Amino acid sequence: MMKFKILENISGLNLLLFGLIIRILTLAVIQYGERINNIPLTDVDYFVFSDAASFVRQGLSPYLRHTYRYTPLLAWLLVPGHNFPLFGKIIFILFDWISACLIYKNFGKAPTAFYLFNPLTIGIAARGNAESIIVFVCLLALVTKDYWWLSGPFLALAVHLKTYPAPWALTIWLYLAGKQNRILTERKLPWSLDGICYGIVSFISFSTFTFISYFYYAEEFLEHAHLHHLTRQDTRHNFSIWFLSFYLLDGKSVYSSLCFISQLALFIITSIKYYDEVYFAAFLHAAIFVTFNKVVTSQYFIWYISLIPPIWNNFQTVKPAEALIYTSAWFLGQGFWLLPAYYLEMCGFNSFIWLHLGSIIHFATNIFCLSFLVSNFTKTKPQKLKMC
Repeated sequence: MMKFKILENISGLNLLLFGLIIRILTLAVIQYGERINNIPLTDVDYFVFSDAASFVRQGLSPYLRHTYRYTPLLAWLLVPGHNFPLFGKIIFILFDWISACLIYKNFGKAPTAFYLFNPLTIGIAARGNAESIIVFVCLLALVTKDYWWLSGPFLALAVHLKTYPAPWALTIWLYLAGKQNRILTERKLPWSLDGICYGIVSFISFSTFTFISYFYYAEEFLEHAHLHHLTRQDTRHNFSIWFLSFYLLDGKSVYSSLCFISQLALFIITSIKYYDEVYFAAFLHAAIFVTFNKVVTSQYFIWYISLIPPIWNNFQTVKPAEALIYTSAWFLGQGFWLLPAYYLEMCGFNSFIWLHLGSIIHFATNIFCLSFLVSNFTKTKPQKLKMC
């Protein structure tokens, strides 16, 4: 991947501080635009979080807020926002910045710069989206993967917050087994003592988070935070290639099952092939989850974009021109969808066919870019494991 010579003259501390300043200035611009020019720039989810936190403060359920589909832990965290409306945005910015610090400590300046000055990461945190919290927890789970007693609880918390890191458990299980030369054969299953301990501590941690949430909000928590996502068929327009069938069949499409099957198959294949490259497997899992998902919105892109820094140095052979071409293709894929979406939502035109065509182009573009990354991925080190 590209190297930035300008970074050689900038200390890591200055790089991180500049990234933090950029985020604070972005927040100031957003607040100014809303208060002075009456331009709505805050993410709509921020109002959902804030309303849920307000209900919690009154001793009520956060799920009284329509469309709150998250763990109650998030609503509890944002309770101080009642007296300080910017509290949540500041918390999200701090988590985003700490993620950059974690990337710098483990992967170096160039990956950190990519994360710090990426408009998507800056905008999502400053506009008040909670994805920065899940990104931080996911990164912690990955960088501590060699320590089951640390990574296990972090991964459990990540899955409690969002479902998409769940397939990483299989990758890490195989990774830990591979470290002890006990990888998959025709007659023996891969296993290791660390893997067993990892599974136990992850299960206990996830059960604890679930029990605490269930204790306070019972079936409301299970329905809105977890079960809803299993049965959800969103009939509102989004990037998903499955959207039109859900819309035409009023949320009762049989393609919902096909979505899960395709995702599951790809998760298993990816884990088996890249178990010794956990960061790349995690990136592919997140990208596959989003690309094939029943619902795809722009904020979901941060799930796999945040995992590019850990694999940055595995693409040293990629030329700047190639990186530019594929990055442009990725943005153009979104543009083909956004144009008919604008005409549908803002102008009231019947552009559903064009919208579906945009979803197909967006889907194909993502597959195109992922194929390029897979074909140009360079392993961190040669695989020297023996079959047991």
